[in-house]
Amino acid sequence: MGAQQRHPMKGRRDTIKIEFLSNKEQHSYTPGDEIIGYAWVKMSEFLIPGCVEIALRGRSRVENDAILQPIRTYRQHNFLEMQQLVEVDAFTSYEVVENGFLYKFPFTFTVPDQLPIHACRHQEEQLSFHNTHLNLPPTMGIVQDGTKGLQSRSLCPENLSIAYAVEIKLKDEKAGFPHSKEPWNFAARQITIIPLSEIISSSKILQGSFFNQPRPYPPPLYQKHARLDSLHIETLTENPVSIYLPTNPIENSIKDITTIIPLRVCYNRKHRGPMPRLNKISRNLIAHTTLSDIQDRALKHGKPRPKNHHLYTSRLTLPSFNMSAQSKNTMEESRGSHYEAMLQVPVSLSPDLKLEPSFESCLFSRSYTLELCIFYRLAGRMNSYSTLLKVPLEIKITR
Repeated sequence: MGAQQRHPMKGRRDTIKIEFLSNKEQHSYTPGDEIIGYAWVKMSEFLIPGCVEIALRGRSRVENDAILQPIRTYRQHNFLEMQQLVEVDAFTSYEVVENGFLYKFPFTFTVPDQLPIHACRHQEEQLSFHNTHLNLPPTMGIVQDGTKGLQSRSLCPENLSIAYAVEIKLKDEKAGFPHSKEPWNFAARQITIIPLSEIISSSKILQGSFFNQPRPYPPPLYQKHARLDSLHIETLTENPVSIYLPTNPIENSIKDITTIIPLRVCYNRKHRGPMPRLNKISRNLIAHTTLSDIQDRALKHGKPRPKNHHLYTSRLTLPSFNMSAQSKNTMEESRGSHYEAMLQVPVSLSPDLKLEPSFESCLFSRSYTLELCIFYRLAGRMNSYSTLLKVPLEIKITR
């Protein structure tokens, strides 16, 4: 008997095992991929048609804050359900094994490009949100796969999980199937689903006010000094900076993904004296996760977020960038006492970080901001000064 015909549950009683046939890394799938496998069911009695349910489900779970509420509660929402038709012939092609009968139920699911139309329940005048809200959310949070904990992605709040799983339920026909709600046997295996960049609508991800997220384009920051000199630093990108991460960096032999962010440094000098010296840039990647335990049907663009929405911020510190070599002798006089310098700031992300892509849905959203803190020194001063610049980012996943 070949590898696909093996008996994984011989010697057990009334057990279910789910077996995947694909060679996907850690069972990670993207839209359009097929999830192929078998459900091995070993029973001490015969199974009859109609008592086996095989489905692919997407489920979100939001737990309450244990500090504010002593009893740990949660809200769960099923946003995706795809049923597998179980052929009647599968109930007659059993195999007699020790202490029972072994059944083999094949299943095939194709990861959809979008959620069903009823997954977004906004009012008719808000149809512009549907294209964004019907995109599949990525697997997030810590989910359970049998006895092992599987952390699918990083920078996710501890009280949130978005999980996909193939589930097998055996329902008791004697209890009035299909009206019996509780299965008398159940098994599930987690999978990871990662939406691709061409499916995510990037035009609304960082437009800000829908969930009252931080403004992606902050006003220019000016640093005033005692001599009335001014230093102004700005980015030269009009749109959010896109960073593309591969779905399988190990297979593609990719180490770090680097994106260059151009900066313009403007210095207006009112009195004679040396110009400021740029030292370094500290870089922080900020992940903004908006989550809700209730789906709102009347969200309107530009309104404050509802009370049941919560914004969580996670910070990832990146290595600092030394600017002394790059900025030396680059300040050029453009007119009178106005000086400018162009800087190229690299931002490198390791694929091992496993960042979720930017997305937005009815219940959840994820956006990113790159926080640049520019340090510099003034002539005759011992202290180091700094100014803060925030750059909106979009994380996208490609094949």
